[in-house]
Amino acid sequence: MYRDHLGRRVIAACEGFGCFTVERADAPIDPSLTQGTFEYGLLIVALGDGLVSVAVQAGRTSLPRGETVHVDLPYRGSGWALDLPSGAAVDERHEPSPSPSPNLIVPFFRLVDGAGRAAVVLSSSVCDRIDHFNVWDEDALKARGFKVQNMSRLVDLDSCFTDGTTRSAPVASHLNAAAWSQQVPPGCRGMILRKTYDRFHGRQLARVVIDGLPAGWWYAPLQDRSRRWAVTDYGVPSELVEGKSSIRIVIDPPAGTPLWSFSTIEVFSLS
Repeated sequence: MYRDHLGRRVIAACEGFGCFTVERADAPIDPSLTQGTFEYGLLIVALGDGLVSVAVQAGRTSLPRGETVHVDLPYRGSGWALDLPSGAAVDERHEPSPSPSPNLIVPFFRLVDGAGRAAVVLSSSVCDRIDHFNVWDEDALKARGFKVQNMSRLVDLDSCFTDGTTRSAPVASHLNAAAWSQQVPPGCRGMILRKTYDRFHGRQLARVVIDGLPAGWWYAPLQDRSRRWAVTDYGVPSELVEGKSSIRIVIDPPAGTPLWSFSTIEVFSLS
């Protein structure tokens, strides 16, 4: 991701709480940081040269209750993956999912894609896409009351995702807060915000504010300057949407962080 003030390679740097597992370590790392949970933040540095890969799941993840079943892939539905075949991907993120482990259960809301069979605990939740808009669609932005400060000009990006899927579309970035109004369907018990964006700059960070209340941090840490398209999700807690017909969403990158890039925004409702 970057080098710290001592010149060490920082492999994982996360705020808040979550769980993690080191998938590969060809370089020496702190032996106490191979897998587990964290509550106040996670920092893993490589103490030498070599490939190090760390999978991180943000948020409080515990063993789900329910019967473990085996499903044929691709599988549409929601739940938690306890075991996945190599190369499987979840929720159309265009990159392989981390390998599940007791310390890194992989949730999915819409789809597990791949070949073979997966061990999962199923959920009764239903995830529907309720909205999407593009940064170049002025009519769609106006209809949602989209406001932004210090937005860059639109730039056409012809690149691909991690899995090789190509995409050619405009992209833009903003330095200060962007906001829009979002309709909330009846029975909504939470939302997932998704942006498709340019990963040329890593460590993209923004505050998420819902109706004036802080919801948390949206962090997209990875950088890729050859396969630049990427997808990142953010979960809006149920208490900020339940019982409402609309909300005002603010995405506010703090000073000193890279520009917040996006091409398309999608909104999913959980019920």
